[in-house]
Amino acid sequence: MAAETEDEMNSPHTQMPAQDSIEGSCQNKKRKKDPLVEIVSEMATSLKEYVEMKKSQSLLREAATRRRRRRKEGIS
Repeated sequence: MAAETEDEMNSPHTQMPAQDSIEGSCQNKKRKKDPLVEIVSEMATSLKEYVEMKKSQSLLREAATRRRRRRKEGIS
């Protein structure tokens, strides 16, 4: 009897798909975005823009330093 019950539990026919995956897909279509998700996405975008700006500043600073070195070497 116990062996039959165990076989039924392990059988692929009795296993149900996760409810979250079924309900989640339907809920995503019906509801608006979570405000927290929107805030985090805006913060991520702002952070990405900030990093790009800092990289650009760094590249400009490096280029200016190279120009100064070339001028200094040319004068000396």
